[in-house]
Amino acid sequence: MKLTAFLKETGFTKTYEFCSLIPPFLYKNRLFSLIEYIKPHKEKFHFFNEGNREEGLGLLSQFHSASHEMAVELYGEVPTFNQIYKWEERLRLFESSIPIISIYVSDFILKELISWASWSLNGMRLFKRLFREEKNTIIHGDVAHHNFLRSFDGTLCLIDFDLIAVAPAAMDYLQYANRILPSVNYDHNALWNYKELSFYKTNPAFLYALAFPTDIFREWNRLIKENRMGNQSYLHEVWKLTVEDFNDRMVFYSNMAGMVENSSQ
Repeated sequence: MKLTAFLKETGFTKTYEFCSLIPPFLYKNRLFSLIEYIKPHKEKFHFFNEGNREEGLGLLSQFHSASHEMAVELYGEVPTFNQIYKWEERLRLFESSIPIISIYVSDFILKELISWASWSLNGMRLFKRLFREEKNTIIHGDVAHHNFLRSFDGTLCLIDFDLIAVAPAAMDYLQYANRILPSVNYDHNALWNYKELSFYKTNPAFLYALAFPTDIFREWNRLIKENRMGNQSYLHEVWKLTVEDFNDRMVFYSNMAGMVENSSQ
């Protein structure tokens, strides 16, 4: 509530408001609040459209600009985001589930994914100062397509702030880049066509981070944690994510390694 109110005050209107007429209330030991209903557009937002991808990045940039001053005020009230720690845990969980995952995915693919993940994390640790040099803001934390809502009048809105954190804006842009990679066919050159992403084209920390298979690890970890291995359609989707684009993904990771090498020369 505090964040959205502040955003409105600073001129960022592309989100919902909390209802002030009915205050937050407890129900079964859970806190509830009423929020404004945003009537959706007939066409849902998705990342397969070039215009959508560009507009989503622009909206994120506006959000970061508006929430920047809030980072100091909310420090201590919202968590400080640590990408390296989060991915170390994600890799650890994935590796612990290899006996299960290897039933469905070849050892070669699994070894390659883990190898690139380790390479990525090592590089991120080596160049973590480059992330720290960027000023903190409030990041959204979950820039999946479903958290961009196009209203009935065509305005693109940002919703669902459950995972906000204090961190450099790069953390949102890194996640956004990972989210849109399948939509641009893992073409690394396509990423740098976006103004917000091109800023990080020569940043080794960002380039290393792009070679972490976060989406694959996330989905396998979720599948196993939620005990949904018996859900054949979900299992098949995660398998497809892992296997079908594997070659394109490996080419992309190799390109990131080449860009890291060039950036250090």
